[in-house]
Amino acid sequence: SAALAELKARGQLDGDVFITGLPGDAAAVRTLKFPFADMKKIADALPFALESEIPMDLDDIVLSWVVLGPSARARKERGHETEVLVAWAKKEAVQQILDLLAVHGIDPRHVHFDALALGDLHDTVLAPAEAAEGPTELRTPGGTVIEVGPDAAEPAVAVVDIGDKRTSVCVLATSSAGTRLVGAHTLLHGGADATRALARAIGLPHPRRLVRGR
Repeated sequence: SAALAELKARGQLDGDVFITGLPGDAAAVRTLKFPFADMKKIADALPFALESEIPMDLDDIVLSWVVLGPSARARKERGHETEVLVAWAKKEAVQQILDLLAVHGIDPRHVHFDALALGDLHDTVLAPAEAAEGPTELRTPGGTVIEVGPDAAEPAVAVVDIGDKRTSVCVLATSSAGTRLVGAHTLLHGGADATRALARAIGLPHPRRLVRGR
């Protein structure tokens, strides 16, 4: 709330359309498979498929889903099977975020799952920037050239957001036809865990303990 107030005071919350992200520890994701590709059939079947996956009443949650577009190889192997990435959260958790934003005059049009929002970041910011630099040879971090061709696996990119307590990951497959979502997940570990592990390894007290000690 303090951060929102500061941004508003700077004029950085002036706008007509707002989109926000639901923290990964407030939501959960699953990948479900359906033997058909019709969107209406998937929407109708989704609640029944979720009943065995989540330990709460469906009336108490809000959910969203997106089809994971299969690769050409997967379409041949799996036929018409469709993979769907489903994200859900308690209505109470979503309402808390909406109430917090409302205090500062913000009524978001969309509430994203934060890991999925990284896919939008790639498509609208990162990918165009890479394209502007011109074609480059695909290589692994170790320098191995990645084979690209009709029978080769699709190159993939992972967009990773490492925070203090959470790390969000969105994996996208890239091809000449564009990008397709492979998966998205939030790990409940972040930079604070790395700091603690490093301090422990070299025998130093954790910085936060020093602050509290003062």
